[in-house]
Amino acid sequence: MIGIIKSYILLAAFPAIFAWLFFTYRNRIQSKSARIILTPVLIALIAPLGFGALQLMSSSFNKFSLDNAQEKAEDMQRWHTYRVEVLKEGEGSSYNLGQIVFTPLGLAAKIPAAINVAIFRPYIWEAENLMAFLSALESLFFLFVTVRLIFLFLRAPGRGFQFLGDNSILYFMIIFSLIFAFSVGFTSYNFGALSRYRIPLLPFYLCAILLTTDHLKNYKKAR
Repeated sequence: MIGIIKSYILLAAFPAIFAWLFFTYRNRIQSKSARIILTPVLIALIAPLGFGALQLMSSSFNKFSLDNAQEKAEDMQRWHTYRVEVLKEGEGSSYNLGQIVFTPLGLAAKIPAAINVAIFRPYIWEAENLMAFLSALESLFFLFVTVRLIFLFLRAPGRGFQFLGDNSILYFMIIFSLIFAFSVGFTSYNFGALSRYRIPLLPFYLCAILLTTDHLKNYKKAR
């Protein structure tokens, strides 16, 4: 049902699930040397499973086909731009990511901007009405907690990575959130639509941020 109705959720979830599996089984290896040696083995086992799952979904659901990815993205962008510029006569809250080249490098170049717009925008000065202002306050909150985490993480990076390594579910939360953020930020082109599309990623992103922040704060107090 999810594949038919909201296929992009599964596209974001599957890589995160396999990353979660990888770190979960990697952490169960007690010997550090054995962990280093067996890490490539785990990757060799889990990566094909992930690729096979995506290929299976591609054959089962037309929306997953990579051949249709560009067409779907361009259709979404055109529709939301049309709604703002034509139907609402320029009064909507649209955004754009600049010129897009649909190649692997071209898409990779848009990842930071798409993730930024999905989680941290609209900015306060981009709000043109009350609903947009409330959405901007929400985005400002996520920006604040993220910057706070980065500051704490830079003060104790070893402790931060150790916490992530000991809690592999956090990798799922982070990877799912970032892939999902890219997919909705890249296709929405309208802050109103974006505020709805990004809802599934926000609980995972916020939980990962707050859990890691709480751990680093307690570690700082214990020193």
